[in-house]
Amino acid sequence: MRHYLRHAPAAFVVLALAVLSNRVVAADAVVTSFVFKSGSTVDNLNATFSPAGSPFHGSGFINKFGHVIESGKLFVTRAPVGTHDAMHASMTVKLVGGDQLFLTMTGQVNVHSGLLTGSVAVTGGTGRFANVTGSGGFSGQIGTFHNFNAPMWLTIIGTLQ
Repeated sequence: MRHYLRHAPAAFVVLALAVLSNRVVAADAVVTSFVFKSGSTVDNLNATFSPAGSPFHGSGFINKFGHVIESGKLFVTRAPVGTHDAMHASMTVKLVGGDQLFLTMTGQVNVHSGLLTGSVAVTGGTGRFANVTGSGGFSGQIGTFHNFNAPMWLTIIGTLQ
């Protein structure tokens, strides 16, 4: 019996360190930063000005999760005066394995250059992202020289919680 009690303090220290290390890992996993770069195609730029918007689809890479497929709808509201129109979009990002992230983007597009800037909100997901939230910003470019199948490139930098 004394033989087992002699090792009890060491076992307690090992157990305490294991519990603390799990808490540190869990705390680190609460907020995850990410960088998402994608290329997609907007079906019809003229339709982005309508209440129905225009679908877009493409693919990209998220540094923490790998290759993804994206789809969504893009809406643009013409500004009465100026060079920037308001834009918003909803996007579904499907990861390898089927888990999904849902995002909304709000910002502006330069009517001359096609530059896009704004903010992103992560509004949920499926699978391991079922209750996730998050936020970030985006920048990008849309090929305004195409009415149909307009290329769009985005870089989103944000966090997931």
